[in-house]
Formats: sequence, structure tokens, C-alpha cells
Amino acid sequence: MKINKLKVNGFGKLEQKEITFSDGINIIEGKNESGKSSLVKYMVAMLYGASKNKRGKEISDMEKFTPWGREEYSGTMEYTLDNGRKYELFRNFQKKTVTILNEQKEDISKQFPIDKTKGNQFFYEQTKIDENLFTSSFVSMQQEVKLKPEEQNTLLQKVTNLVNTGEDSVSYKKSVDKLNKRLTEDIGTTRTQNKPINIVENRIEQILAEKEELKEYQKREQEYILQKETLEKQIEKNTLKYHFATEIQKIKDEQILAGQKITVYQEIEKTIEEKEQQATKQLREMKQLLTEKTQKREVQKKEKQKAQNKVYFISFMVLVFLTILSLVLIKNTIVNAIFVVLDVLYLIWILAQKSQKEKKENSNKTNSILEEIKIDIQNKEKEIELLEQNKKEKKTEIDDLKKAMTENEEKETQKVIAKYQNSLGKETIEEIQGIEKIQENIKEKIEQDKLNLHKIEVEQKNIYPKLEKITELEEELENLEERKEELKQKQEQIELVIHILEEAYLEMKQNVVPKFTSHLSHTIDKISGGKYTNVAIKENNTLSIEAENGNYVPIDILSIGTIDQLYLSLRLSILQEITEERIPIILDEAFAYFDTERLQNILTYMAQELSNHQILIFTCTKREEEILTNIEVPFHKIELK
Repeated sequence: MKINKLKVNGFGKLEQKEITFSDGINIIEGKNESGKSSLVKYMVAMLYGASKNKRGKEISDMEKFTPWGREEYSGTMEYTLDNGRKYELFRNFQKKTVTILNEQKEDISKQFPIDKTKGNQFFYEQTKIDENLFTSSFVSMQQEVKLKPEEQNTLLQKVTNLVNTGEDSVSYKKSVDKLNKRLTEDIGTTRTQNKPINIVENRIEQILAEKEELKEYQKREQEYILQKETLEKQIEKNTLKYHFATEIQKIKDEQILAGQKITVYQEIEKTIEEKEQQATKQLREMKQLLTEKTQKREVQKKEKQKAQNKVYFISFMVLVFLTILSLVLIKNTIVNAIFVVLDVLYLIWILAQKSQKEKKENSNKTNSILEEIKIDIQNKEKEIELLEQNKKEKKTEIDDLKKAMTENEEKETQKVIAKYQNSLGKETIEEIQGIEKIQENIKEKIEQDKLNLHKIEVEQKNIYPKLEKITELEEELENLEERKEELKQKQEQIELVIHILEEAYLEMKQNVVPKFTSHLSHTIDKISGGKYTNVAIKENNTLSIEAENGNYVPIDILSIGTIDQLYLSLRLSILQEITEERIPIILDEAFAYFDTERLQNILTYMAQELSNHQILIFTCTKREEEILTNIEVPFHKIELK
């Protein structure tokens, strides 16, 4: 990888800076406070972002490098990977956004995963190097080499950590000790007391003991549940029986009502028939009376005619007698005889008129009676005809009712049977059909079952507090089991990490360390000009170096400059082991404690051994420039003002 170009819009004290780097060695020269360290931080921040996390510092990088008096807190970087692909970045630190463009200037930012805290992970995806590894391996900052004599132990520890773990800030021994302490303090073991896992396990034992004591209530609860289920099923079935019997009884009651209606209709029919018979009798009597009246009238008529004839005859005889008598007795004249005759005739006429009038009156009276009788006969005949019609209609109604009653009973009964057949069954239905008024008995059973169910519910309610206690214990037990499982998992994870660390440590000791110490020895040999040729790692993870007399001595007795050489050698030695990508080596005032000879050795080594890396050397002196010129190593110089 090569960093081609930087443009700083605003970052710390840097503003409107454009810098172009070349392959090989680049010397970035500037006085103190010219922004060299800020530029190094800018390059790291462009690749990984400026974090708000203080990480033990007084202020975070985000706050530290916020430009003064400028709103623009951004910049660009152009770089090329070993595969030849070129990328351009634009990052706005204030808005925490980054845009990644490819060679075609296409925005490919969304092609890379986004971390909630770290942002776009494009550079990690391209190189598999995170920020910590990048800064601890490829970047040497000024403050890491300017150590006071009393800080030698810290530097030595970093060297040891770097050899053992690959990270200068990570100690294998301290890591294992911390993990064991966390395992003991935060979780606990079978040998500890009153630790989280011990407390959880003790409480689990208590809960299990309490649950064992409360098992009887659970058993009773199960019995109550079974009894309730049985009673509820019985109540449900008997309720169905009751409804079925009630509906069947309703059909029967309706049939009884229909039968009673038929009986009433039959009584009406009988009454109509009796009235008809009575009317027929009365009609016969009326007809007989009419016949008798008619015959009597004829007889009376004949008798009256005979009496009238008799009166006429008597009157005639009287007239003859009187005429003769007048003629005999009255000798006066004929005239007197005529008067007598006239008187007799007048008398006869009067009698005739009177007879005629009586005859007429009698005839009219008789006719009137006969007419009344005839009218009564006609009315009675109509009455009989109407009664006959009513009788026929009522008979038809009775026949229809009887037919409907039979059909309706069968139809409604089958409908009710179909309704309950699936739930009750054929045998139960036949049993209920065969018993009259069975619903009262069923109702009594239902009431009794409900009473028993209520008793069970009361008893069940009485043990609820105990059951609730069991539920609470089970919930607590479940939470404790989960907590125990979490602790177990953490325990297993920590033990696994310790195991992996141990295996990794042993593997490094057996495989990586020999190769690494060989490479390190080669590097220190070149840097020290052959003064130190071999480096060894002791059993206690301390480093020792072979002196000129062949004896191995602890490095803590060496000078700070030598230790700096060794530390830088370590960093340079592990570059090839970290990644296949040839990452630029950034050195910020890394040679502060190097004398001219050591500086020439390290620059010669980098020119020869690390020629495939871009090297950015930040310095406030001209020593690096002069030495590179003397040894005829080409470089690109950049001045920061």
C-alpha cells in the first residue's frame, strides 16, 4: 500500500495543507510544533476516524484535533493498495461521515460494513488490520521513544509483550492473571464461597428443597384439576341432555296442546252436529205443523162453508117463512110483503157480509201463520245447511290437525335428534326419549355437580397461596438457572480464553518465537552494526541479548538508545507476520535517542530490507536527510511550515 496524497482542510493546527508522498523513503521535516504529530494522527484518523473515547487520556482525539476558529474539520486522502486499486477518501470529522471513491470516482461507501461505534470499516476490510494493530506496529509516535531512565521497565515490558502476544500493550501473564481474577471474583469456582455462582447454586438448592415440601399442594392441585374437568364435562353433557330432553318434552307438550285443540274442535263438531240434529227435528216439527195448519185450514174452510150454506139455507127458509107469514098475516098489501122480503134479504146480505168478512179475516190470519211457519222452515233449512257446512269444515280442520300433528312431531323430533346426536350419542338419546319428564332428574344432577364443582373451586382457592409460592419459586429458579448458565458460559469462555492463550503462547514459543527471534536477531545485527547479533527469550518471558563476549545479558542493563533500537527492531521484525499488504511505516521522531552511527544503520537497514514499504519519517532535524544523502539512498523530502 502507498499513501499518494493528503489534503487537510482542517485538523488540529493544520489547515489547507496539501502533501504528496512518493514510493520508498519520505522525509517530512519540520520544526517542533509545526504539526508533524498532528499529520501522523490525521493519517490514522482518515483511515479509522477520530474517536470520542478518551482511552485514559485527558481529552479524546476528536476533541484534541478540532480546529480552532474554523468550522471545516475534514480532509481527503488518496492511496493505492498492492493490487493496484486506487481509492480516494473524504472524511468529515465533525459529522463523522466518510466517502470512499474508486478510480472511476464512484461512491462505494455502502459496500463496506458499518460498526455502530467505529463507523465504516473499509480499511479493515481491505487490509484486515484494525486501528490498535496499525498504531502499535506500523506507527511509532514520538512519545513512545522519548523515555526517561526510570521508564525503561515500561519499555522493556512493551518489548516482552510484543514478543509474547504480538501487542506491545498486552502482557500474557497479566492477561492470564486478570482472567483468573475475574473468574474468581466475578464468577466463582467450586472452591470459593459467597461468589456469584456460589450464591446462585446455594439459592437453587434452597428453592429445590422448598419445592419438594410444596409438592403435595401441586399433587392436590392436579387432583382438583382432574375433578373439575370431570365435573365440567358431566355438567356440560347433562346440560346438553337437559336441553335435549326439554326440547323433546316441548315437542310432546305441543302435541298435547294440539291434541287438546283437536278435542276442542271435536267438541265443537259434536255441538254443531247436535244443533244440526235439533234443527232437523225442529224442521220436521215445523213442516208437520205447517201440514197440520194447512189441513186444519181446509177443514175449517169447509166447515165454515158448510155453516154458511146452512145460514143461507136457514135465512132462505126464514125468508120463505116470513114471506108466507107476511102474506098470511099481513093482508094489507103486497107492499108490506115486499118490505118484509127486502128486510129479510138485507138481513141475509148483512149476514153474508159478516160471514164473508169473518171468513176473510180468518183466512188472512191463517195465511199469516202459515207464512210465518214457512219462513221459519226456510230459516231452519238455511240454519241446517250452515251447520252442515260448519261441521264439514271443522271435520276437515280436525283431519288436517291430526295429520300435521303426526308429521310435525316426527319432523321436529328428528331435527332435535340431529342437533344433539353427535354430542350425546344414539344410546343416550334413545334413553332420554324413553323416559317421561326426565329433565327434572337431569337438572338435579346438574345442580349437584355444580355444587361439587363450587366446593372444589373453594378448596382450590384455599391452596392458591401455596401454588403461587411454587410459581414464584419456579420463576426465581428459572432466572437463577439462566443466571447460572450465564455464569457457566462466562466461566467456560474465560477458561477457553485462558486455554487459547496458553496454547497460543506455547505455539508462539515453539513455532513463532524461534522464527521471530531469528528475524529479530538479524534486524538488531544490522541496526547495531554487528555489535549485537542474537536475541533470546527466557522462560520468564524476559529478553536477553548476546554481548560481544558471547554472554547473554538482560536488556534492562542496556542503554536507552540500545533499548530503543531493540524496540524498533521488534516492530520492524513483525511487519511481515501481520499482513500480506505492505503497509507504510510511519516514524514520528523515532530516532531521538539514536546516535549518528545507529541512525545510519537503521536507515541503511530500512533502505535494504524494507524497500518494498513506503516509509514516512517525521523529523525536526536534518540528520536523516544528510545520512541518506551520504549513503546515496534516494528519498523524497517534504517541508512542513
